[in-house]
Amino acid sequence: MRRTTLGDTGIEAVQLGFGGIPIQRLRETEAVEVVLYALEKGMDFIDTSRMYTTSESRIGLALRETGAKVTLATKSYSRSADGIRRDVETSLRELQRDYIDLYQCHGISSREEYRMITAPGGALSGLCKAKQEGLIGHIGVTGHNLDVLETILDDGLFETIMVCLSFLEPAATELVIPKARDRHVGIIAMKPFSGGVIEAAETAL
Repeated sequence: MRRTTLGDTGIEAVQLGFGGIPIQRLRETEAVEVVLYALEKGMDFIDTSRMYTTSESRIGLALRETGAKVTLATKSYSRSADGIRRDVETSLRELQRDYIDLYQCHGISSREEYRMITAPGGALSGLCKAKQEGLIGHIGVTGHNLDVLETILDDGLFETIMVCLSFLEPAATELVIPKARDRHVGIIAMKPFSGGVIEAAETAL
């Protein structure tokens, strides 16, 4: 599998990452087996979220069983500094780590939400403090609203973006992805199967 570097973060990983949503639906032992299998096959970038119920804890259980080097990314819906600090600490416990490579503000869908996380006392300030303390390495943002993501890229406050991208949803290739590349912001593509509408993996990828 091809490797890539995530913007200017210095994070290098296999281009095909492991998304942590589906393992919520499995039994715990099955979920751990799936994560271990993905790592054995060379996938070394794992993305999950505080909002994915048991996903973080199951990934943590899997990582405890292997010495594989992996880049960990997770995210939070908290919009305040205090709230996201609590989520960072919970993520560290659930993932059984003392450091998370990338922590993201999750689902920023409006300019009002963007103002909330970037205002004094907002989530971004909480993540900056966690980064200064060595709890996290880099700070990213995720969202479905392309106009908001364009504004975020213009402001240059985040190191990575996560954006929907599939052959059914290619709109991000017009402005958001080129702008992110121009600004050396790391790009993480989500929903390559368009939420399950696309069934053929080879076609989707």
